[in-house]
Amino acid sequence: MKENIVSVQLWGREICKLEWRGGYKQRLGKLGSVVSFHPDYVSYGWDLDPIGPYNHSIYLVQQGRSDWCRSKEYEGLPRFMSGSLPDDWGNAVFSAWVDSRKIRHADITAVDKLAFIGKRGMGALEFVPVLYEGLSPDNALVLEELYELSREIQKSREGISVDLSTHPGIGDLMAVGMSAGGMHPKAIIAINWNTGEVKSGQFLLPEEFTQYILKFRDSDVWPTAEVELAYNKMASKCGIAMEKCRLLPIDGQNHFLTERFDRKNGKKLHTATLQALNGETVSYEQLLKVCRKMRLPYPDMEQVFRRAVFNYLSGVCDDHDKNFSFVLTPDGTWRLAPAYDVTFTVNLMNKFIGDRHVLSLCGEDRHVTRDDILRFADQGDIRNAPSILEEVADAVGSFQAIASEIGIDESVSSLILSHIRKHSVK
Repeated sequence: MKENIVSVQLWGREICKLEWRGGYKQRLGKLGSVVSFHPDYVSYGWDLDPIGPYNHSIYLVQQGRSDWCRSKEYEGLPRFMSGSLPDDWGNAVFSAWVDSRKIRHADITAVDKLAFIGKRGMGALEFVPVLYEGLSPDNALVLEELYELSREIQKSREGISVDLSTHPGIGDLMAVGMSAGGMHPKAIIAINWNTGEVKSGQFLLPEEFTQYILKFRDSDVWPTAEVELAYNKMASKCGIAMEKCRLLPIDGQNHFLTERFDRKNGKKLHTATLQALNGETVSYEQLLKVCRKMRLPYPDMEQVFRRAVFNYLSGVCDDHDKNFSFVLTPDGTWRLAPAYDVTFTVNLMNKFIGDRHVLSLCGEDRHVTRDDILRFADQGDIRNAPSILEEVADAVGSFQAIASEIGIDESVSSLILSHIRKHSVK
């Protein structure tokens, strides 16, 4: 688009300017962005790319030079910034909105997408000038309408022809859905439980409002919200740091509601996924190494161990690098973010790859033994590993009771329980 330069800001300070350079295409056959760090960036004390070439950033600042980013994996953006881009669901919402505005998709670059997100992104990075303001803090949301629209977008993603170009709610969903990560339908909302008001969660609202990520139910045959709630309860029971969550009924269906970890006490926290910081991570051993490079404290290392054990024992196979995040506080300290997207993700229809994990553990990606887990703990200098393993195993073993309490149908819980028993290390 015409305006291809954005100022990237964090907590009121400019980090850099980002410009899309299409002029390189003819010479090198690639497009990408050029990042020019602010002269004061180093003095802020915020290492936004703690695994990457930070010294290179210092060099660029000291020399007053720019850097050209053209990695396809990060859509031509600096990798620490790529996590601000919309993911599968956000891109589907954005695409529907672009169609409604008669904008050519070919004219939109990754830098433009950041400008459309503006100040509505996850974490604390903001992009100025903002190309789409969306809702105001005074606008109320009607969740039933957002849910119905999300179902229509899901149909279009599945190849069903749906015309959303004139849908009156597409702007609202663009405002609250574009920046949400992952592939499943979501909205970023805020709820005042005293009054029942629901507003866009893209603003810093009065303390009466709680900021949430709302995951819409996207299956007519599987109780996605109830199963995720059960898994969150199990994970919390075994000491894994989780945000508070609950079910939210909309149109007679339960949906999953979880508090945001990037909004605390009316403030924004900067976040980065493992993929944005170190996209080459393929094992839990490497994840621990990343944590050490970031100088995270020991409790965070133990959290990684608990999550690894829990994921393998309970069937959380979707343990890819976008499902682990880190939080940066204004004093420059990195910490492991609470766990999220913790739910049963075994593909029960495919016995060959259905229970294969993305991150391996001790060279295994399906079934691990007690010895494998303890060896992983020993290599990672994890203390009291046997007792932690027992704690996690006991929590996973409580699934049937938790499922019954939530009201998950026995036909579903028995399938999950069968997998859990198959992978037990007791």
